[in-house]
Amino acid sequence: MRVRRFKKVLIADKEPYWRDFSKRILEKKGLHVLAASDYDQLLSTLEEEKPDLVVLGFAAIGERERQIIGEVLRLRSDRHVLVLSTSLPLETMRELFVLGASDVAGKPFAEAELLKLVESELGEERTRSSYQEVKQGRLRNG
Repeated sequence: MRVRRFKKVLIADKEPYWRDFSKRILEKKGLHVLAASDYDQLLSTLEEEKPDLVVLGFAAIGERERQIIGEVLRLRSDRHVLVLSTSLPLETMRELFVLGASDVAGKPFAEAELLKLVESELGEERTRSSYQEVKQGRLRNG
């Protein structure tokens, strides 16, 4: 992985399994990983730590999740926001990109998939984004 060292990544997910799994994977690659288990912790960590990448994990995307994404982007519009969800119909993916998410992916995911997504967001060279694939009709909804 060609990610510069000491980048800060904030993982926010209510599900301890996904939060801990993601944290372990990214720490093994030398990233400084912060974790939040709820909305208040997410906002306070976001303001105090100023991460380079925010990874938001959701079971599904509803109105509350859209509000959270909007608030994160309002507070940190200069940072990348990656959204992971178990339910990602194509129309929802488009909505998330319109809201300002830098990339969107489905859960569950393998270690290699998470690393590729994070490398794409933080790496020296960005790979093709899911948004480009959605626009070209190559990404299947999950």
